[in-house]
Amino acid sequence: MNELKCKCLTASSGLRCRNKAKSGGYCGKHKKCKQIWNSHQLDHVIKLPSPVHNECGCMTVAGSRCKLKPQHGNIFCGRHKDGKCKKAWLSPPHVSPPRIHHVSPPRAHVSPQRVHIPMPRAHVSPPHVSPTRVHIPMPRAHVSPHRVHIPMPRVHVSPPRAHVSPPRVPTPRVPTPRVPTPRVGNRMNIPNLDDVLSIYKYPFLGDNLSYCQHVFNTSQLFDHMSDSMRLIYPSSFDKNDVFTHLKYRHPIHIDPTYVNGIKKVNYGSIHEDKMKKVLGYDKSTAHHIDTIPALKDLRYSILGWTPLHNSDIAQEAYICHTWGVNLESRYTTDGRYVFSNGSCDDTKYFYLMALMMCQIEAAANEVHRQTGKRVVMRVSKLGLGVWASALKVNGKIPEKYPIQYRNFLIQMTKNKPWLTIFHPDFDNKKTFKIQQENISDNYPGFDHLANTFADPFGPPDTIPDDSILLIINAWDDKSFIGNAGSHDNSLDGWIVSGSVGWPSWNGSKIGSNFKNACYLHNSFFHPSMFTDKNKLVKIDC
Repeated sequence: MNELKCKCLTASSGLRCRNKAKSGGYCGKHKKCKQIWNSHQLDHVIKLPSPVHNECGCMTVAGSRCKLKPQHGNIFCGRHKDGKCKKAWLSPPHVSPPRIHHVSPPRAHVSPQRVHIPMPRAHVSPPHVSPTRVHIPMPRAHVSPHRVHIPMPRVHVSPPRAHVSPPRVPTPRVPTPRVPTPRVGNRMNIPNLDDVLSIYKYPFLGDNLSYCQHVFNTSQLFDHMSDSMRLIYPSSFDKNDVFTHLKYRHPIHIDPTYVNGIKKVNYGSIHEDKMKKVLGYDKSTAHHIDTIPALKDLRYSILGWTPLHNSDIAQEAYICHTWGVNLESRYTTDGRYVFSNGSCDDTKYFYLMALMMCQIEAAANEVHRQTGKRVVMRVSKLGLGVWASALKVNGKIPEKYPIQYRNFLIQMTKNKPWLTIFHPDFDNKKTFKIQQENISDNYPGFDHLANTFADPFGPPDTIPDDSILLIINAWDDKSFIGNAGSHDNSLDGWIVSGSVGWPSWNGSKIGSNFKNACYLHNSFFHPSMFTDKNKLVKIDC
């Protein structure tokens, strides 16, 4: 090699530079060569083509050309101690060559790594071959001034198969109209809270109004709530039936009237014209849903997160809205199913109770999954209050039904060391504590007394820092979450209005220290529940 000539390859032709070398052996006129020349470094990794075919094409560590013979049709000997030549010999790096404008046949030596092969525009049939995975023994190239043609030998493909995209064939694009879909953080298709509340003829949220408005208008809080929302339903029910029933509920479901023996919801406290305008349907649609046989025995639950306002119980909570077995009379949907020949079929009754418990357990699992925290659940006797009127014998509910209820709660805590259940019993004004370590053959678990009051939301400072509170709300099977709100003296009304109810353990009204925004859990505030499969929890019961 002539030491007076530059050692680099030109960017334009891919051949050796003919310029006179300066210090360091490079001319410094090419972009890459100039960088090396300026730094006065000799890159011994650069693979230069050999001037003859029987010499190795690499530079040794000392900077001189290797004199050893190449091996197996390659241009590298693979024997230097630094291992770089050997590595290059075993797996030559793929280098995209520059375009060749002019090649003089007598002076050019074409390296297989520096050859530009113009490929015809054709469909590439599998197997697809990655250039970096193909070993091609290269024959002598026939060089022409404008194009290099290399007869291709048989190709050996190393597994695994790689994918090479075939040449792109332009195809006409048909513009697809963009359909907006509801998502977290997007208020599209969500009614305004004040508009929804305008359908009631009285202050529905009571003292909770201002805080509920605050959460609705604060994107960070409302988006967190939307992200947490889940629709839980047993796999035995059709998803579309559940959607239909959930979409067309009554705003209020108390004090019903009967027309020709058919139960009708009282709309005396509702502005029906505003309901139609804000929610898109009226009472006739909701009454029609009540008559569809497939929708009468549905069961499902709504789970969602809410922040708490100045509460001495906790700063946040999850609330699961579900309902128990409705035996207000023997003529309810559940009553017709359970009662036969004038008596209650306990097997059928406990089956309906089990469906509810299965959903509550799924809610606890989901809260634990979302937060990674221990779960402290408070669940009262859903379905064993007013809804158990048809079960009473001599004015009392037989003890076997509350016992079986607690047995379901005991089973729920097994193999769940992260779950603690508090079970308020209003009739006895006691709260029982159920957790895995309390259960044994000699100590059944449901008679472990926690305290002598029965507040469904709990006393102050009972939630450890590593735990999250889960409240099970006694929802109605036909109403919005909250039912009659501030006019509803039940757990469903207390939980949304936070200002009514019987005096609690501390003399205040039940719910006064649990101000929250769970009215926003109603499905019309979260249309993504009907489109996002990640918000559905389908369970086998």
